[in-house]
Amino acid sequence: MRGKLGTWWDGMLGRAAESPAPVPVLAATVLVIDDDAAFRDSMHAVLEAAGFKVLTADSGVKGLNMIRYAISEVRGVLLDYRMPRFDGTTTLKHLREMNPTVHVVAVSGLPMEEIPAPFRVGVDSFLPKPFANEQLITTLRTVLKMQP
Repeated sequence: MRGKLGTWWDGMLGRAAESPAPVPVLAATVLVIDDDAAFRDSMHAVLEAAGFKVLTADSGVKGLNMIRYAISEVRGVLLDYRMPRFDGTTTLKHLREMNPTVHVVAVSGLPMEEIPAPFRVGVDSFLPKPFANEQLITTLRTVLKMQP
């Protein structure tokens, strides 16, 4: 059976396999800050497949340190509201002090009404978990003012 990328047999015979079409890298780096490893890994894969450069951090403290060292590179942040130590509100406050122009998309399993006002008004957009991958991509492209 021969697939789009060829077979292991083609490789053994030295035949070139067809390469998949490359995913264009968009001119935006997104930092995902969430304490849930499975969610972070999933978002990394989804965003990278959509052409974004992706950085991840498992806490607000680590996310802020990453922003500090990549302040001119990071254009968007996907920020969880509920995290230990530095929650979303505290992380957002420090993030805005460091880089007031970075675009923040908040995510949470809580309904919007249960999120404190300082967090709600400080973000560019809010996505309730769970959300569709396409909804995430569309939201990020919108807040980052990117063409589809």
